[in-house]
Amino acid sequence: MRCLSRWRNDRQALYKSAYNTPYWYPQGQTANDLATFGSEAKNLLQDLQSRNERMFLLTFLVVNMADTKRKLENDVFAAAGIAQKNNCALTRLDYQQEAGLMSSVPLGENLIPIQRGLTTSSTAIFIPFITQELFQTGAALYYGLNALSNNMILCDRKQLKNPNGLILGTPGSGKSFAAKREMTNAFLITDDDIIICDPEAEYFSLVQRLDGQVIRLSPTGKGIDGKPQYVNPMDINLNYSEDDSPLALKSDFILSLCELVIGGKEGLQPVDKTVIDRSVRKRVPPFLAPDPGKCRSSATFTTSF
Repeated sequence: MRCLSRWRNDRQALYKSAYNTPYWYPQGQTANDLATFGSEAKNLLQDLQSRNERMFLLTFLVVNMADTKRKLENDVFAAAGIAQKNNCALTRLDYQQEAGLMSSVPLGENLIPIQRGLTTSSTAIFIPFITQELFQTGAALYYGLNALSNNMILCDRKQLKNPNGLILGTPGSGKSFAAKREMTNAFLITDDDIIICDPEAEYFSLVQRLDGQVIRLSPTGKGIDGKPQYVNPMDINLNYSEDDSPLALKSDFILSLCELVIGGKEGLQPVDKTVIDRSVRKRVPPFLAPDPGKCRSSATFTTSF
């Protein structure tokens, strides 16, 4: 009992001595620290009062997984180096691995008593739900990686409100490669028809590898095999249009084609348009048939004019 009482008296005397002992700091250090902390406190108070900010307690966990212990240590060292480059420090949860893992899974329970106070704008950086993802199932094609989340972008453009697409980029950025990759994906995944208008014959090898058909249009009218190949603007069938009359649409198309060929300031005269429309409506119907397999040869400009 005497030893315990003496120990208590010595401890109280030590506390009193420490309390009454003045602490000396280098000149200017205390003032600089107080000025820095005071400025940060004023800025934080201003954010909370005037900028609609709130204070949150945040626990940020980084989960590292590997097949071997050595690889895991290397990954932890690499993650610590990345954090250090960004003025942050990662603390390894020694003897708290299970608590850290259970806090990382989406159970809504934090078992790690390490927290830091952050404002609303600072906390919002760690919320991953602000990223807009595009990940469709079915006959969806691969269109790259999301720049924010690095997740794949899988999209079926036929299901979108606007299925049209445009590939833009600087020279050498991979526009042709992106187009060929999308064509290959569409060929392997979907049953869609792929039609390529290729003035520079850039996709010729791709079409050959996919066992496609190459139609060469040239002023000489000869294809790759030397046989004649032409485009007949008078070609038509009953499936030419689902809503309007196929014959009326074909007549409008021929009028526009002739208007483009004639050119000039005045273009086609009303009499010319009447003759063309009458000729198309007179010559095309005999070549139509309910069954496309039984349809006669298509009308041409020779048979119409």
